[in-house]
Amino acid sequence: MRETRVAHCLAIAVLALALTAVPIPAVAESDEGGAFSKFAIGIGAGLSTLVYTPLKVVYALTAIPISGLVYMWSAGNTEMAGRVMRSGTQGNFVVTPEHLRGNQTLDFVGPANEGPDEDEPVELARSDDRR
Repeated sequence: MRETRVAHCLAIAVLALALTAVPIPAVAESDEGGAFSKFAIGIGAGLSTLVYTPLKVVYALTAIPISGLVYMWSAGNTEMAGRVMRSGTQGNFVVTPEHLRGNQTLDFVGPANEGPDEDEPVELARSDDRR
C-alpha cells in the first residue's frame, strides 16, 4: 500500500517536471500572436514558475547563512560576503512570458559585483590626464 503511494507520488512529480520542461516555441519577432499562443506561453510561464521559484528561494535562503560564514571566515570582509549574498539573493524569482519568448534572460544567479556591467566600457585615466 505504502509502496504504491510512493510510486504514484513519484509518477506525478515526473509528469509535472516533464510538462514544465517542454519548450514552448517562441513567436517569431512579431508581437502578434493568436490567443492560444499567448495563453500557452502564459500557462508555460506559470507552470515553470511553480518549479523554478521554490528552487530559487531555497538557493537564496542558503546564500544568506553562507554569506555570514564567509564574513566570519574572511575576518570581516564585507565585500566578499556581499558578493555571496548578491549572487544568491538577486536574479529572477519568477518566470515570465518574456523569458520564454527569449526577450529577457532568466538569471538564476545574481551579479556578484556592484561595479559596472561587463558589457559597459570602463573609462581609464590616460597618461596625459595625470599631472
